[in-house]
Amino acid sequence: MHVARLDAAFVAFVIATAVVLTAPRVSVRISPNVLSPGGSLTVTCKVPKDARNRQLEIAIVGYTSHIEPLNGEDAPSVRQMVFTRVPCGVEEAWCVVNNEDVAKAKFMVGGCE
Repeated sequence: MHVARLDAAFVAFVIATAVVLTAPRVSVRISPNVLSPGGSLTVTCKVPKDARNRQLEIAIVGYTSHIEPLNGEDAPSVRQMVFTRVPCGVEEAWCVVNNEDVAKAKFMVGGCE
């Protein structure tokens, strides 16, 4: 009986640990979702407080990016960047923490031919 309880407890612990380790630590929100060529896009990154957080990259893939240092748990949890003159041909924004945790959001630049 005790062995079965220990095995079940161990399995529950392993599953809980796996969920925690794979949970995303960053999220992204963009505004607007559709913009005109040359318009502006606001990218907002939410980064949970964590002592391991040392760098945040906010990017429009294929266009430009901004990298800033994070001071672990003391860093603000929300960072926002306004990208101006967004060209045709780009469609994805990223928030990347420590070059490993990535959150992505799609947008559209309308009126491009």
